[in-house]
Amino acid sequence: MGLHPELKTVLITGGSQGSAPINAHILQNLDAYVSQDIQLIWQCGMRDYDMLRSAVTDETVQLHKFITDMGRAYSAADVVISRAGAIALAEIMICAKPAILIPFPYAAGDHQTVNARTMVQRKAARMVRQSGLQSGELEQVLFNLLANSTKLEELSYHAGQMARPAAAEQIAAEVVSLVA
Repeated sequence: MGLHPELKTVLITGGSQGSAPINAHILQNLDAYVSQDIQLIWQCGMRDYDMLRSAVTDETVQLHKFITDMGRAYSAADVVISRAGAIALAEIMICAKPAILIPFPYAAGDHQTVNARTMVQRKAARMVRQSGLQSGELEQVLFNLLANSTKLEELSYHAGQMARPAAAEQIAAEVVSLVA
């Protein structure tokens, strides 16, 4: 992916559409990331791409409207910063990646917070509420994690333990048994 092997890599994704609050926060704090020798793979979505492309000039930031090969992006990442939707969490689990989850606070039934809380309770992720972005909580959690390889390994292990790689087959078998 053209990354610097000596730098820590953070994958940032607000989902396929991106997240305006996450994008604005990362842009506002970009110097803090660069000064910590962190490189970013940043999926920002179509809506914010042009604005961010003109504002982001550092070579350690790979800005993408959309990433088609998320497997490659996940494999390159030391930590993932993500919303807490079901597909994103399934990807994080199957790739066994340490993650900081920022639940979308307006999701139906606040289900993203429930999703994130489940991963946190199982020691598979950290959670930062969107309302906590302004206080610098995201950077505090991220920088502490990146400085603690044991904690990263623990989060990775527990995320991998939550993965259900045969889920589709199990669901299909259940449906077939109900129909038969």
